[in-house]
Amino acid sequence: MLAAAGTGGGDNSLIGIMTSLGLDSNLKLCLDARDLNSYAGSGQDWLDVSGAGNGDEFHRGETTGASSDDPTFNGVAGDLLASTYWGLDGGDNFRYGAANEPWMENPHKNNAHWAWFAAIYVVACATDNVILSTRKNGASTGIRMNLNASERVNMAIGNGTTDIMSYSSTTTLTTSRWHFVGHTIDEATGAGGGRYYVNGATEATFDATYASPSAGAASYIMALCGDGDNLYRLENGHRLGVLGFIEGGGLSEANFDSIYAKLDPIYSFDT
Repeated sequence: MLAAAGTGGGDNSLIGIMTSLGLDSNLKLCLDARDLNSYAGSGQDWLDVSGAGNGDEFHRGETTGASSDDPTFNGVAGDLLASTYWGLDGGDNFRYGAANEPWMENPHKNNAHWAWFAAIYVVACATDNVILSTRKNGASTGIRMNLNASERVNMAIGNGTTDIMSYSSTTTLTTSRWHFVGHTIDEATGAGGGRYYVNGATEATFDATYASPSAGAASYIMALCGDGDNLYRLENGHRLGVLGFIEGGGLSEANFDSIYAKLDPIYSFDT
């Protein structure tokens, strides 16, 4: 649940940026390691500050108690600087603390309309490194965004039997640098309805049509920094700063440009 107002936020917080740009109407998830409202420097929960009325938060690790799979908080709570982030060691993840919200169940279905983005510090990837997922690698239902072994952003959507969509960005991310990555999907639009955005640039659009989408529930509770079945976690050295998710709408190239322009002075993204 939301932290009390007045203890965080600010123009340079992610929620401050999204609100100032008028991009908060379909914002369903807004996580910011730098914002006191989202994480106050102690405790087991990374709080959503989107204002979307979600009923719970993301737990550090698989349980509500401290354990070895908890991401490590680095920096000074509330300073809104890039030096405040979650550090990952290859065995960490976040797990949503309740049943999936309705918006988490819509992105893999027919006529899905959604977008996501993150500020992530990338190191060399030996295998897939999952950023956000409601499925696992293989036959399962849901969405999965990851870095692949070529340090490119990949997206795969499953219907329980096979991948109904799978695309990778064409940009290879420089290691040991912060990056701004994301994509948008408007499934009903079809051709041209998908777009990757990497470090201030839109890649070529792609066909957003789902082939035989599932109408059922996702296979797993939403997880960050790892797969639904606790595999493919972000390898040692990756860092996660902010993450946003929009559902019931998307982001245009101009929208991505505006968010990037606000975050780039903080993170000095690779270009």
